[in-house]
Amino acid sequence: MIRVSGLDKVYETAERDAVRALAGIDFEVREGEFYVLLGPSGCGKSTTLRCIAGFEEPTGGVIQIGDQVVFSGVDGINVQPARRDFGIVFQSYAIWPHMDVFHNVSFPLVHGQGSRPPRRVVRERVMRVLELTQLQDLADRPAPFLSGGQQQRVALARALVREPSVLLLDEPLSNLDAKLREEMRVQIRDITKRLNITSIYVTHDQLEALTMADRVSVMSAGKIMQEDSPLEIYKHPAGRFVAQFIGVANLIPGLIESVGDGHMGRVATAVGVFDCTLSGGLRGGDPAALMIRPEDAVVQPEDRKEGSGNVVRGEVQSVVFVGEMLDCILSLSGLDLRIKVHPSKTLTVGETVAVHVPPERCHAIAGTA
Repeated sequence: MIRVSGLDKVYETAERDAVRALAGIDFEVREGEFYVLLGPSGCGKSTTLRCIAGFEEPTGGVIQIGDQVVFSGVDGINVQPARRDFGIVFQSYAIWPHMDVFHNVSFPLVHGQGSRPPRRVVRERVMRVLELTQLQDLADRPAPFLSGGQQQRVALARALVREPSVLLLDEPLSNLDAKLREEMRVQIRDITKRLNITSIYVTHDQLEALTMADRVSVMSAGKIMQEDSPLEIYKHPAGRFVAQFIGVANLIPGLIESVGDGHMGRVATAVGVFDCTLSGGLRGGDPAALMIRPEDAVVQPEDRKEGSGNVVRGEVQSVVFVGEMLDCILSLSGLDLRIKVHPSKTLTVGETVAVHVPPERCHAIAGTA
C-alpha cells in the first residue's frame, strides 16, 4: 500500500551547514498493516511522515501510495497533499473550537477536495464514524467542552470520515495522561484493524511501538537501524542503539569464542562464558556485546554451581520495590547487572546470589559494550 524508496531530505540553513534529516531510507507497508516509526527526537520519523503526506518536499527518492506515485525526485512528480489518499491525526489534534463535534468531523466531507456529498450521505458517514469512535452521544457538544481523550477521538474520526486508504498518525497520544494513553492505544489499533486501514504511526514511546505495531522501524539520525516485528526487535536487536532504545538492556563486553549451528554460539566475558544467540555476521574472535534483559535473569538456589549453564554470582547492590517486581542491581566483578525479580522473592542488599540466564534469552550483538 505504501512504498518509500531512497527517501532523502536536506534542510538548507543560513546559520550552519545543510542538515540531512533523512538519508536514503527504504520501507514498504502492506495493506492493512499497522506500521510504526520509532526513534528519539530529531531522528527523522516525523519528517518521513510529513514527506508521505506532502507537507514536506523531499530532496530525492520515490513515495508511492497504492498505485499512485505521489513523489519522484527523478521524474519531477510532487502530488499536492489534498490529492493524496490519506487521513492524518496530529499531536495537537487541531480541533476547531467554534464548532461542535459533528461539524468538526464533517469538515473534510463538506469543504474537502471534490464534490460535496448530499447532506443525508454526510450525516450517515459522520454518525457511522462517531459510533466507531464512541462519540455518537457527543455529536452536538461544543469542542471547548471536550476532554483531551474526546478531542483525540474527534481528530481520529475526522481523519477516517473520508474513508482514506492510508491513515497517518504523528504522536497522537503524547498530550494524554498515562491511563488514557493506555486506553487509546487499544482503541486506535482496534479501529484500524476493524477497518483494515493501512496505518503509519510515529512515536518516541517504545511501549506504544511494542503494543500497537505489526512491524516497527527503529530510526536514528535519518536512517532505519532495524525493521522487524516488535518481538523480534526486542529479543534480537541488530545493534547497540536498538538494544538500548527498546526496553532496558544489560550490555556486557566480550569476544565470540565459537559459532555453532543455527544462530547459537558462545561469548567469553569478564564474568564468565555464555551460550547465547548471535546476530548475523558474527564470527569467532569478533568483539561483541552480550545483551541480557533484566527479566531474563533468573535467581537460582544458593547451591547452583557458578560457571555451569550460564550461571554467575553477584552481590546485591540495591533493591527497589515497584509493585509488580523488585528492580535490583547486582555487582558482578565490577560490572553492574540489572535484574527484575518477582516481589515474592526476598533479596537483601549485600547478599550474594546466583543468577542463571537461559542461552535462548541472551543475545550477542556486534561491537563493544
